[in-house]
Amino acid sequence: MTHSFVSIGHLRIVEAFFYNILGPFLYLLMITGIVLCIAEIYLDRLIIQPLFSKYERPVLVSVIILVILSWGMNLYRHFSK
Repeated sequence: MTHSFVSIGHLRIVEAFFYNILGPFLYLLMITGIVLCIAEIYLDRLIIQPLFSKYERPVLVSVIILVILSWGMNLYRHFSK
């Protein structure tokens, strides 16, 4: 994941996907979270909690499936060399 984040920082997006398929998505999610936290402070109202409460189950199921698929892909790529 670290190599993926560094690749994104150097604007090498394809390389970032090679290191970890979820890296670019997590990077984007973190940037979005930071922006939303700043917006919460600036607007003085909750934004993230209502969204998460509304979509909690689908988000958690999606994250679990994506992590398992990513893990499987990384294992396959490692052992197929």
